[in-house]
Amino acid sequence: MAVSASLELANACFASGAHEQAKRILQTVAEDHQENHGVLERAQAVFRAAGLEAEGEAFLEATRKRMITLNNEAVALAKAGELDKAGAMLDEAADRLRNNAQVSINAAIAAMMAVQRRGPSADLISKAHRYITQANRANPDHPRLGEAAKLYRKLAPADAPALMVDI
Repeated sequence: MAVSASLELANACFASGAHEQAKRILQTVAEDHQENHGVLERAQAVFRAAGLEAEGEAFLEATRKRMITLNNEAVALAKAGELDKAGAMLDEAADRLRNNAQVSINAAIAAMMAVQRRGPSADLISKAHRYITQANRANPDHPRLGEAAKLYRKLAPADAPALMVDI
């Protein structure tokens, strides 16, 4: 669902007293657009319109911290050699949060770390390509996008799909 439609729906939920449903919608928006301050401000405006400004600030900050924790836990697992666990966590998050470049980049890097350890796999190469492309769509200026693209280009076989990412 588009951000504007999600925010309108959350606004309507607050107006009709369905506060928990509104919060679930806003949580999804905040997780998916963790790095987009404009979207986060619009989500905060929905809380403000419902008379819940302070609660909204705390809610959105807690959501941001949960996303950072998820990312950090998955990265720590990957660094500790727990690539399957890290990959599964990041895949689930990247598949659900298609506009969160950081999560997509970390999922791509985890897939490429598995390629590095186990050798090329069409599934892992395809997954890394998909997540790098997804991250590029979400935020082409993300500071770690080039790192992921460079690793992909280094480890992917010559016949792997090309990346349309400038580094």
